[in-house]
Amino acid sequence: MQVTHLSLTNFRNYGRLELELPPQALLLYGDNAQGKTNLLEALYYLATTKSAHADNDQQLINWEAEEAADPTIIVSRLVAHVQTGRGTHQIEMRLIKEMKQGGYTFRREALVDRRKVRLMDLLGQLRVVLFVPSDVEMIQASPAQRRRYLDITLCQMDGVYCRTLSAYNKVLEQRNATLRAMAEGRQNGEVLSIFTERLVGLGSQIFRRRAQFMADLAREAQRIHYESLTAGRETIRLGYLPRLQANPLARGDDDAADEFLADAEWLETQTELAAVAERFTAALSANRERDLASGATTIGPHRDDWRF
Repeated sequence: MQVTHLSLTNFRNYGRLELELPPQALLLYGDNAQGKTNLLEALYYLATTKSAHADNDQQLINWEAEEAADPTIIVSRLVAHVQTGRGTHQIEMRLIKEMKQGGYTFRREALVDRRKVRLMDLLGQLRVVLFVPSDVEMIQASPAQRRRYLDITLCQMDGVYCRTLSAYNKVLEQRNATLRAMAEGRQNGEVLSIFTERLVGLGSQIFRRRAQFMADLAREAQRIHYESLTAGRETIRLGYLPRLQANPLARGDDDAADEFLADAEWLETQTELAAVAERFTAALSANRERDLASGATTIGPHRDDWRF
């Protein structure tokens, strides 16, 4: 997979850029604030639909574009020609800021071969691995940051996983809203059961896919670290810590960590989702009172972690 051409319009400090990219390794160099990092961010954004640096996508739009001849609509475009074994495809992201009824609206559009698609369908068209200096802090990062790293990687590889994760997050919001409504006496347990069943079905798939991926990644990391980096002097271990039970790792209990690692090994070997669903259902049932008290679902894939 190779990007042969990159086109940027009104993106970061680029008003306009047309760049042909060679098949060989490419080294970017230049003075500070000239746009080297922005080039990498553009490729990462096209691959993941997320910025590696900005909290708000509107920050990606070139501010000078707002002084253009027609300030009522500002469009930032990122286009890449991606060559694979199946041919060359054009992928595109548009960030559109438009004046309507006295205020600006903002939307994003994704295109593949000039046809509009869902943002989710852009994932996997270009696969990238971004490594920045802050990534060395991954060991000390929060579980949420490690989950995000894991999900971005998996979503580029597995469209089914990405769609399942998106659906899970929506059901999770609905279940949490139901928990809060029940605590206030505005909802009953039947509605909670409906959302719990949906959460279990989606969450079980996420648990198993993450366990399989982390097992593969751990084996490859161990091989590279042992053979290439330390000449057999050191080993490295990556562990997936699924929240299939309520033991909080925050308490610093090594036994709890071992229990989570055992769950990961069990998940890796499961060929039937029904077994995973059964265990997840039991865990949610055991944790029901805690969930009601906190107004949130306190176990599940959204609380997973992985560690070195």
